[in-house]
Amino acid sequence: YRTQSILIDRNKNLWIGTADHGLLVVHSNIIENQFFNLEPSDNSSIACWGSFEFENSLFALTGEGVKELTSHTKPSPIELLTRQNKLTSACETDDFVLLGLATGGISKYQNGRLTPVFYNKENVLDNTVLQILANEKGYLACTKHSFLQLDTTGFFVKSIPYSSLGIGGYVM
Repeated sequence: YRTQSILIDRNKNLWIGTADHGLLVVHSNIIENQFFNLEPSDNSSIACWGSFEFENSLFALTGEGVKELTSHTKPSPIELLTRQNKLTSACETDDFVLLGLATGGISKYQNGRLTPVFYNKENVLDNTVLQILANEKGYLACTKHSFLQLDTTGFFVKSIPYSSLGIGGYVM
């Protein structure tokens, strides 16, 4: 299935994102696997690049936007706002979620709104966000070209190109 990400949720369930077949969940309290096959309208499978919990719901990062995995009757606001975006990474807080895009930099979802917080017009490799992690200064994002430091509110502070650290090429 080509595993891309894993997440252990607050109930100790193991969620496994795959490149080819959506998301698998291994429940902590029973020996049972449940399969979430994320499918677009043309019935092909959607890759799951990661997952996160926010506002008591579990979400998957896919090539077609954020998909809510918990039961709901209509799409959540984050699903509607990210539709058709290729999402590769996320870092959630109690107040907002930073979303890394495959080619669109970083956006921040807060209070039902999606706001771009980083996009590099000069270097497209900086717009492929591979991972976002919390650190002591706020958040650190890893792109194909550099590390990006964001403040505690999720807004861009500075870029540290890999070349300045003696790293050649780009990081995957």
